[in-house]
Amino acid sequence: MNRPLHGLFRLVCLCAPLAAPAWAAPSSITSFTEDERATAWPEPEDKGALADALNNLRKAKNEEHVSEWSAALVAIGPASAPRLLSALEREKSEDNRARFVAVLDGVTDASHTRLIATSFDSKSIDVRLFALRRVAELGDPGLRERAETAWQAAEKEAEARSKDKKKRKEADPKELEEHQRSALLALACGSAAPLQHLATVAGSRDWPTWRASIEAAASMAAEEPEVPAALAAMLTPKAKGNLRAGALRLLAYAGTEEHVSAIAPMLDARENHVKIAAINALRRIVDGADPLPKLSTFDAIEQAQAWKKRI
Repeated sequence: MNRPLHGLFRLVCLCAPLAAPAWAAPSSITSFTEDERATAWPEPEDKGALADALNNLRKAKNEEHVSEWSAALVAIGPASAPRLLSALEREKSEDNRARFVAVLDGVTDASHTRLIATSFDSKSIDVRLFALRRVAELGDPGLRERAETAWQAAEKEAEARSKDKKKRKEADPKELEEHQRSALLALACGSAAPLQHLATVAGSRDWPTWRASIEAAASMAAEEPEVPAALAAMLTPKAKGNLRAGALRLLAYAGTEEHVSAIAPMLDARENHVKIAAINALRRIVDGADPLPKLSTFDAIEQAQAWKKRI
């Protein structure tokens, strides 16, 4: 097997987000212009080779064969994407679906966002989850309206589940994930629509699970002034501590120095986690420093005092 391709596929597998909701480092939201977005998938040079590689990947019984046939599909490139999406829609094996998604990650880039977006309303939740996540990772402000539509539909479904005890109890974990993915997609495309939801998640016990994804989406939306403005508006004395903490955690990645004045009063918050979130937001916005994972109450008070003298 070709060594460079083997290495490429191993990297794809390591970065594949199916095992956890996090995604890779965010790409720039303005890295592609409108005329650089593909409008059609390329045709495969050898349809038979593509069919064989896909069939062999599905049947692969060990890691070596999975790597070999996945690499063959990666080598074919984006021309393999339509067949992979079709296979993902029909596949019943979770392991095989993970294989297809890993290859799809390897053959798509930011030039393909418009093509991937056609799967936002696929009948297959596995295809939808791939499409929502991948476009959010790659970024495309031109898809903002479609992303907001996807978010609104997912929010409507979530509200229906919350009102129906049976639906709430029997909810598929993938349906819950789709709700989050839709919110992240909308934010990554520059929309402020899902901010209340994402700030709530960021201030909840689910924060460690979704942290990397939320931070990436917030970074990609930082160029849209309404996003940090909406987050700063959540920092009111009447807002619950968890919401303020969540808004600060997003603002750390979406905000600029003009939002320091909105963050500063949070240094006096009674809730330690809000105070720490304010400190971390200032660290990132003012100093470009990484957030501190933990601070004792005493250390948080000391650092808050130090920041108050600086700003």
